[in-house]
Amino acid sequence: LDEAAVASKHSLFGMNRITPPRKPFWLMALLRQIFGGIFNVLLWLCVLCELLMVALFGRQDLVTPSILSFVVVASGVLQWWTELRAEMTSEALQGMQRASDVQVCRRHAGGRRRLSAEELVPGDVVVLDAGCRVPADCRVVDCTDGMLVESSAITGEAAPEKKCAAVVPSQPAVPIMEASNVVWSGTCIVQGRMIGVVLATGDDTLVGQIAKTVASSRPRSSLEFQLEHFVNVVVVVATVVGVLSVLGSAFASRRTMTSAQLLGNFATAFFSQIPEGLMPTVTLCLMIASKEMAARSVLVRRIDAVETMGCVSVLCSDKTGTLTSGCMTATDLVVLEPSGSSAVVPVADVPAARSSLGGQIDRLCHCGLLSHPALGSDGSEPYGSPTETAILTMCEKLKGASVSAVHAAEPVLFDIPFNSSNKWMLSVHRAGPGAGGEAGGARVVLKA
Repeated sequence: LDEAAVASKHSLFGMNRITPPRKPFWLMALLRQIFGGIFNVLLWLCVLCELLMVALFGRQDLVTPSILSFVVVASGVLQWWTELRAEMTSEALQGMQRASDVQVCRRHAGGRRRLSAEELVPGDVVVLDAGCRVPADCRVVDCTDGMLVESSAITGEAAPEKKCAAVVPSQPAVPIMEASNVVWSGTCIVQGRMIGVVLATGDDTLVGQIAKTVASSRPRSSLEFQLEHFVNVVVVVATVVGVLSVLGSAFASRRTMTSAQLLGNFATAFFSQIPEGLMPTVTLCLMIASKEMAARSVLVRRIDAVETMGCVSVLCSDKTGTLTSGCMTATDLVVLEPSGSSAVVPVADVPAARSSLGGQIDRLCHCGLLSHPALGSDGSEPYGSPTETAILTMCEKLKGASVSAVHAAEPVLFDIPFNSSNKWMLSVHRAGPGAGGEAGGARVVLKA
């Protein structure tokens, strides 16, 4: 695509990001916590009846409605503030996890460059290596043999799927979800390399449509179901007791009772069945549990989810990235000594070992930089699989040169990406000055 086409598609499709669900205004969320729910309605009904008795019948008891109002408001504010603080923390974490850059081919000087995934538009040509996350729904145009894509975020299958560039036959009809030449946004390239054309971005991707469906329905926790059932029972019991109290006072009493006395008896009998301290007690208990979870680096977005998490007895996970940060660090080098035997050199001891093994260490780091796919590297964060980025970071530090500078001096002529079945990769470079041979020759790097 040229710049004019990119600008036109940006105005038509927007940025490559999923639209977040609409959040209610903070004041509306606070009012919902204070006045929402049948239990809060009962408590405010109690306050209203107390105030009516003060206004109509001259009762001087303002302490009871004041304390009850304070309890209801304080409980709602506590729950609202806890969930608001967790939501702000979650948004801050999502802002830190910005979309990674991706190799894009466009008609401009240089031909290929790294752009933010949010700048992609349908029709863009992208280049993805092993370890890269697919930034949008793409049609595979070309790929290495045996390319594998981990699609558990979409399909739920833990085993990687094999993808290819071959055209899917029209007969028999194959659902697009099962097409072998399409990769979905949010999946990850496990093995191989691919060139693809972007089909859909943002909300139009498959994961965007799933997010839109999920955002339309809010699941209710088990605690909400239990509290709702308990409150329904309380309402029935309190209403029956209040009505029986009024009937008993009206017909069984030997003296005629005033309206104020009847209303007072009904309110006393009705309100005595309502546990006014239930919601504050539940809120405080959940807040204490949420604080304990936060001390263990667990972010609780909804306070009532703490009780549901407490019901979990076994937590199963089959993905390393779920429980770790997905980062690795190289700690040791294995180099050949002049005698022909191998020596293990910790990275921290490399400065001291350079006197005897400096040449071998420099050659090893140089080959480590050449074997890393550095297309478009411009000093940005390393990309690719955790193993490759760990090797790259170590080699750049020990070599004192960037991967882009090494590849600029010795560009890639041909390469075979790493394959987990063969467990090796190969790259052929045009040898530069000081490469151990004539400039313009070839250097072959084999990494197993």
